[in-house]
Order: sequence, then C-alpha cells, then structure tokens
Amino acid sequence: MKASSVIGYAILAAAAIYYFGDDSGNSSNTSNQTNSSGNTSGIGSSERYAEQRSSTGSAYGLRATDNSWPTLGESTEAIAANLTSKNYYVVFDGSGSMAKQGCSGSRSKLSVARDSLASFAKSIPSDANIGLFIFDGNGRNERIPLGTGNRDSFIDAINSTRADGGTPLKSAINIGYLALEAQAKRQLGYGEYNLVVVTDGKASSEKETPHSAVERVLEKSPVVIHTVGFCIDSRHSLNQPGKTYYKQANDANSLTKGLSEVLAESPSFDADTFSTN
Repeated sequence: MKASSVIGYAILAAAAIYYFGDDSGNSSNTSNQTNSSGNTSGIGSSERYAEQRSSTGSAYGLRATDNSWPTLGESTEAIAANLTSKNYYVVFDGSGSMAKQGCSGSRSKLSVARDSLASFAKSIPSDANIGLFIFDGNGRNERIPLGTGNRDSFIDAINSTRADGGTPLKSAINIGYLALEAQAKRQLGYGEYNLVVVTDGKASSEKETPHSAVERVLEKSPVVIHTVGFCIDSRHSLNQPGKTYYKQANDANSLTKGLSEVLAESPSFDADTFSTN
C-alpha cells in the first residue's frame, strides 16, 4: 500500500473516533433520537425518501430547509469541477466467512461477490465518483479513494480481497461516512451521496453493531445507506425499515440485482431538493 494511502486512512480513522467515539460507545459529538419503522420498498425519489426518513424524528431528511451539511467553514478542500456529481462509497465485507460456500452454488461467497461488484462498478456513470473500503485478511482500510476514472483499480482491489478476519461494520460505516462528507465539502453540499455496504454477516462484536452509526448518519446528513445482505436473513442490524435500504441476496443473481437497484433507488439532493418555493 502506498504511504499516502496509509496516511489518508489514518486521518479518516482518527476523524471517525473524534466524530463517532471509540468502540466503547463514547463520543465527542453524540445526539439521541427516537425512531419508528416504515416500508422503503419501491422508493426512488428524494421526496419519498425524505418522507420515509421523517419517521426518524430529527432526521436530516425531515428538515427540508436545512443546508447545514456539510459544514463548510473555511474549508481547505479544492472545489470539485462537477458540483452535482453522484457519489458511491462501497464498504465490502471480506471477513473469513466469505471464503465459505453458501447461497453461491459451488463457488465461494467471495468469488460471487467479486463478480457482482465488478458489474456494479462498470454500471456506474463515468462522471460519478466511486470509492472503496475493505475489511479482510489484508487489513481494514480504504483501498480506493472517491473519484472517477478508477473503475479498473476498483475491480483490481476487489479481486485482491483475501477472506479472513472479523466484521467491523460500525467502524467501516463511520469511515465511509467521513469520506463522503469530505467529498460533499468539495461539492459544496450538492450532488448525491450513497454508502453501499455488502456483507454476509453480523458485526463481529457488540461494539461494532452499527445502529448508532446509522442513527448519526441519518441525523447529520442526506447520505443514503444501502445494504446488500448476502446469504443472511432480513434480521440483519443494517436492515432498518424507513431508515436504510436493505436487499436480501440469496444467490449470485439476487446479489447482482440488489447492487444494480442501488443506482435506481438513490435519491439526489441538489439545490432544487431543498428549495422552499
């Protein structure tokens, strides 16, 4: 791994601890909110998504005139050439269980997931940004920063995944969110922001259960969380109706289909979305 990538990941990890707290649940910036459930099936527009997120009490999507995310201030980030770019940050589970067969025919779950994610990367519009965070036998880090023109590198990184280790979902979601937030600053808050999680299991420990991370993302931002649960049932901790999109994938075809639907159901948040006229 290049030194710049290591430094970049270290900065993101440190920021994640500052914003979201350490594994003990302590945070320097914690808020509480009460949530209720709804049905997200078939939602495709930003208006409908905002309506669903309104069930989360103080969720960002309910505050239609709230342009507080991201906090721009005196940002040193270079302004993006395309302020309305779509952004897809993928969190890929390369834990030890992905080496097993299950819902994947005679192939390992990792092998099937590689093919599906390669197809997903190729289907994303060329002017959209895509990034990648993987936790596997090679460590837990950002393999591909958000950007365009990186599809081949994305696929190479996916193909280099080595199944091993646990499932640190909370940490991965926190870091993915911070990467999207940084990009949002470059786009002055315009555009579309999607966090896509592909996983085959539950968090590796109680400390890594992602509920609190999801709540913070919903409260602070318009980032949309998509989860494709591969070879697991609908009782996954990231299946939170009314708050996240969740697709259950029980075979290779449904995994590919679940990822393709991310592109169809992602709402966009631009100047018109927050217009009061």
